[in-house]
Amino acid sequence: MRKTILLILILSILSIPVFGNNRSLVKGKQGSIKYEKQTTIRIGSITKNSIAEDRPVLKTPKKHITQREASQRGLLGWITLSPMPNSLVGHSVAGPVLTGDEIIVVTGGSQDFSTPLNNTYLYDFTTDSWSVGSNMPTALFWHSSAVCKNKVYVFGGYDGSSSYNTIYEYDPSADTTGGNPWTLKSATLPQTVYFTTAETYNDSVIYIIGGQSGSSFLNTVYMYDVVNDTIKTATALPISTRSHGSAIIGDTLYVWGGWNGNWVYDFQKGVISTGDLTTISWGSGPNLPISDSRTNGASVTDPASGTHYVITSTGNSGDTPSPHHNYTYTYNPGDTSWVRIADKPTIADNSDNLIGIDSVAFMTGGYDGTAATNTTEALFFASNIINAKTLKINTPTSFVDTFATISPSATVQNTGDSSATFDVVCIIDSEGVLKYLSYKTVSSLSPNDTANVQFDDWTTGTQGEQFNITVYTNLTGDMIHSDDTLKTSFTCGLPGGDFLVWDPTADQSSGPVIYNQLQNLGFNGDYCTDLTPYLSYLHNYSSIWVSVGIYSSNYTILDTSQEAIALESYLSGGGNMYLEGGDVWYYDPQYSGGHDFGPTFGINATDDGGSDLATVMGTSGTITDSMHFTYSGENNWIDHIDPTGAGTVIFTNSNPTYNCGVSNVLTAKGRIAEGRTVGTSFEFAGLDDGEYTKSDLAKAIMSFFRLNAPVFNYDAKVSAIISPPSSVIANNDYTPSVEVKNVGTQPIDFTLNILITNKGIPVYNDSKTYASFAADSVDTATLSDWHVPAEGGTFDIYAYISSSSDENPQNDTIMISSMASEWLWETIAPMPQPRLAHATVYDYDNNKFYIIGGTADGSTNSNTCFEYDVSSDSWKTLSPMPYALDWIKGTYVDGKIYIVNGYDGTNIINVLSIYDVSSDSWNTGSTPPEGTIAHGLVAYGKYLILFGGIESDLATPNKDVYIYDTESDSWVNGTDMPEGVYMLSAELIGNKIHIVGGNNGTANIDKIMIGTINPVDPTNISWEYGADMPSPNINNGGAVYDGKYYMLGGFLNDVASNEVWEYDPGAKSQWRHVSNAPTILTRNNFASYKKGSKSIYIFGSDTTGSWTASATCYKMTKLAYGINKNKQSITNNGIMSISGNPFNSKVEIKYSIMEKTRVSMQIFSLSGRVVKTLINSNTVKSGIHKVSWNGTDEYGDKVENGVYFYKLLIGKKQFTGRLVLIK
Repeated sequence: MRKTILLILILSILSIPVFGNNRSLVKGKQGSIKYEKQTTIRIGSITKNSIAEDRPVLKTPKKHITQREASQRGLLGWITLSPMPNSLVGHSVAGPVLTGDEIIVVTGGSQDFSTPLNNTYLYDFTTDSWSVGSNMPTALFWHSSAVCKNKVYVFGGYDGSSSYNTIYEYDPSADTTGGNPWTLKSATLPQTVYFTTAETYNDSVIYIIGGQSGSSFLNTVYMYDVVNDTIKTATALPISTRSHGSAIIGDTLYVWGGWNGNWVYDFQKGVISTGDLTTISWGSGPNLPISDSRTNGASVTDPASGTHYVITSTGNSGDTPSPHHNYTYTYNPGDTSWVRIADKPTIADNSDNLIGIDSVAFMTGGYDGTAATNTTEALFFASNIINAKTLKINTPTSFVDTFATISPSATVQNTGDSSATFDVVCIIDSEGVLKYLSYKTVSSLSPNDTANVQFDDWTTGTQGEQFNITVYTNLTGDMIHSDDTLKTSFTCGLPGGDFLVWDPTADQSSGPVIYNQLQNLGFNGDYCTDLTPYLSYLHNYSSIWVSVGIYSSNYTILDTSQEAIALESYLSGGGNMYLEGGDVWYYDPQYSGGHDFGPTFGINATDDGGSDLATVMGTSGTITDSMHFTYSGENNWIDHIDPTGAGTVIFTNSNPTYNCGVSNVLTAKGRIAEGRTVGTSFEFAGLDDGEYTKSDLAKAIMSFFRLNAPVFNYDAKVSAIISPPSSVIANNDYTPSVEVKNVGTQPIDFTLNILITNKGIPVYNDSKTYASFAADSVDTATLSDWHVPAEGGTFDIYAYISSSSDENPQNDTIMISSMASEWLWETIAPMPQPRLAHATVYDYDNNKFYIIGGTADGSTNSNTCFEYDVSSDSWKTLSPMPYALDWIKGTYVDGKIYIVNGYDGTNIINVLSIYDVSSDSWNTGSTPPEGTIAHGLVAYGKYLILFGGIESDLATPNKDVYIYDTESDSWVNGTDMPEGVYMLSAELIGNKIHIVGGNNGTANIDKIMIGTINPVDPTNISWEYGADMPSPNINNGGAVYDGKYYMLGGFLNDVASNEVWEYDPGAKSQWRHVSNAPTILTRNNFASYKKGSKSIYIFGSDTTGSWTASATCYKMTKLAYGINKNKQSITNNGIMSISGNPFNSKVEIKYSIMEKTRVSMQIFSLSGRVVKTLINSNTVKSGIHKVSWNGTDEYGDKVENGVYFYKLLIGKKQFTGRLVLIK
């Protein structure tokens, strides 16, 4: 009998909250679906057993099968699993261990073949997840490891200079209970070894095979007795080898491949004597078809036949391919040859990284021919593959007509080995609210056959309503779930309107601004980043606006692309188009394969340009007559464009003079109708509003397109959300404030609504009603206070108008996001001049900051030295630095400021500049060993530690470390970094250097690099990689406060950012997004913590990401809000703390009351239904109170797992928040 389903579990799989309106849903198979007032959901006979019930615990994401029928062993193929936390080479993998044989242990390794690591990573097969174990006592790579009696044993290894003869025992059960899991065993190997392999025999002894000692290749076999902790020498291999593969099946030890100064092809087979385990009778078997070194080996079992196989995969090769291969071979004992089966999707050699677990060969990390990798893959054997796959959602597509009856359909495939019967489920939701559910049964589908599944009819929604559709297969015993499900979205109503804005750029900086300006003018249109769904509907739009951006965030419209063809077709049909881009006119058509729009737009591009847009001037007698704008947007490689044919210059850069905007009228000859175009080489969003605004320009261009903004009789508009701001302080009150206008010709009745949500859950709503609001009237509405929850978070604030008479809904709604944190941003006195890429140094002896060097415009370097006095909030200009430099770092030690190197606009200046605070004078110190810039610099006692940066060729990242003694004025070498990196931020936490962000010459860094300084010898620094960063970052600012690292701004994923992230080395979730700056902050070294305070100071920086220097300075202060716990004084009404959230038995909520008042508190479900009343409008005295909830409803019954929210009413003030019940 088919297993039945509980809808709420389907919704949890799809992350759809169960709340919404009372609209009836469509009838589906086996009963009806309906919403009642309390949002009770019933589905006929569909009851508890979940679709997910049939799914095994092991997660198997995207599969890779290349030679599925290579043998008749029922090979399922390679599956990609969750990546290892770190990219490694030379590591060792052992397992499985712990309960149910679930855990695989990865130890040691390196990332560069020279620097050893001591990490321990644990992979859980049941959850496809990684965790971090306790570090090995010694950092090693090229060691071997094996499991015996549920513990891991690590043998020998190499630390980059020396090899080891040690044996370490790792007990993972101790690691899970807080004990010390690592033990150095008394027994040692007879000699130091590395490049060995280790194989366990009968869960009693481990053989350590071959390898290398010094420069000697070994044929030794050692036997380690785990119980007695003894080492014995077993019968040696006939042939010495290292970097080989090995495995044990039954009583036979198999050793193959490797290197001993030459490629080793031999297959060495040794029969272990059961009477004397040190006696091994060696013989030979069939050689591998390929020379194979730095490979690996394991044994696996075919569950169909019970046959045990030796397996090896990837390695170094002296044959073809060379030097690395991804071949996988198996050997059946007794056969006369090896069989090549499914090639591994990725190369991963140079590691002891393959183990067999029953019918699974597991492999993680290794060297891919270029660098260390963290890829994790497994090869599965199965007697009968069971899998059903969703190939395609056929209907609905991107757009459907309104209120139309459609039949959703999908194509599925049986990719298993036997005929299969399975269900296919289709779910449609809108904004998280379920709208439709239907499923059909596919019966007896033959292997590799496909089926088109037609679901029940469904009636679409209103114009503009958006839906998500999910289709997935539900096959009992399905082995691979990564291909079960497909999701897409669609919109009701065929696209069309006054305009379509297409912004495919990396940063989408201009498209949204264009869209908002056109919408605010009363035009109706759409915005997209992908033009593909709209290609068939372009002619439904009166105008198209395209922003392809400025280098390096630009997008190239390729010459033969569907996009280029469709846009040219649109223009030939009489369409109107605006196109902006810094490279689209000159560079892209000539050098990037871009389509040349110049002939259509009446543009002749004459030069690739530079970074010199300043003031954009309109042209007399054209649509831009008398307009002028200061330009502050992205400003790189701005094409110079001249008119040709009917083209007319409409914009010119003032200095230097060149044309940057052209309009054109396309004659109807050869075209269906007359079209019009406007092309610019700047971004619309970069024009600053002044006497003329972006709105004026948008209106002028639309008028040129013969499109005039509609005039409505009844049209109320939300023009701005004034409060709350984009950053708010947790546990504080804010008064929502919104500006509304009547832009119609007649008085109008309407209601202004304010809704605030957190992760889709409403936490505040209020409204204000307007009657006969006069035409052209403007009002700033203030509503009831909103109390920001103490736990903070990110909130979406919606201001929207509801009115039965409003004729233009396009301007009725505004939404902003606001982040709540404990950090307060305040402006302080501005710097005397704008600066970026300068040095920011704090003098903790005199409580002053110094801003030195930098640039104001990205091209002219400065030698200025400004002093900021914290106590007086004032600036003073000091003696200038001897050199005008940017890209500099500085630090303070004992009355002096040290600036190391710098860039003069052409070359790196290799100099140590020293500023004496007391005498206001400069001199120089001993020349730094290397000329680098964009490096890291910290002070450790009397020492400066200089590291990283970019070398004098301005291309090569540097990993050298140098120590400067401020007393002896001398430099010495320190321990090199694991890799070169520049444009980083770096600070000290204790004796640990933390490097956050930067670029390694190939990509932006996404991991923290940590260097532990030896207090006795600061030149000795132990480097390791720390936690993953939230995103790769570069050119960010850094500061340390209260033992935590604060990463400010930078380029997150190559996009200029205003985000502030906190890194807590001691926290489980180490990164936390804690605040947003009022502006973008980048071009590093602009921030510093003020000792003895709770404030981080920010001076200047690049506030656009395009070399726009700022003089604005900020103070970012950590607030201690709420209750003074020491004095227990009551400072406000509200939530003090929530203990045990998420909870499984009881959660306790503590709250404070300033004065005696009435209090009520209720728990609600996501649907808004009251689950439990905890306080029933009682009068409560002032003080600190607490209330608890044990996860039951009004009848004492346990409620389901999930998200609930509380509503606490103290007097007339409401406080809400989320509670998460986990059983």
